[in-house]
Amino acid sequence: MMGGFARIIGVFTEPDRVMRSVAEKPAWLLPCIILLLSTLLFVAIAGDVLRDFALDQMRDKVNEMVAQGRIPAERSEQIIESQQGLVNTMLYVNPPIAVLFMRLLLTVLLLFLGNIILGGMKRFKHYWSLAFYGGMIAALAALISGVLVRLSGDMYGAQLGLGILARNNPDSTLFKILTVFNVFTIWEAVVVGIGLAVLANSKRSTGVVLMLIVYLGLGIITSLLFGQSMV
Repeated sequence: MMGGFARIIGVFTEPDRVMRSVAEKPAWLLPCIILLLSTLLFVAIAGDVLRDFALDQMRDKVNEMVAQGRIPAERSEQIIESQQGLVNTMLYVNPPIAVLFMRLLLTVLLLFLGNIILGGMKRFKHYWSLAFYGGMIAALAALISGVLVRLSGDMYGAQLGLGILARNNPDSTLFKILTVFNVFTIWEAVVVGIGLAVLANSKRSTGVVLMLIVYLGLGIITSLLFGQSMV
């Protein structure tokens, strides 16, 4: 039986063994803590860039409201300044909530695919554990992305995949779709796919293909809806 930290390291070096260990004894608290901490570290590292980006977006909206005559021009800066504290708070509150929500959604999909589609017999806690151990790839991606965003001074400076091809037009649909196709999303999908196959006692290729579809599909949907992928 692998210990908690051995599992964390094993996700990167021997995912098959980790997933067999998860099948025998599911556990999620340690990877959950690591994933949430990595999310907060991303914000701490890239915070200035993220804050400036959020304030610029707010300023654009306020200026639009001024142009429409909905608020007087002399109040625009006052409104923006009054919201700075809220922006700072939301930078640290929203990402962890989004992470937990997406892990819950992923767990539900894994449970459906594993037990209904592939005929597995595992319980919710097994797939919940799988979702968080797979998230160790996302934790590494968050740290690397935070450093790249800070060094580049650009909200979109952490392109680790095809998004770099359309980086000059970050508001385009093409950019939002291409950003999903990055090394960490695909890597995590493969690792979770291996875990799905182990838990459902199915072929590895089947689990990996299903997870590639899920990750890329969810990534594209959330990227188009919210401007960035949430997987």
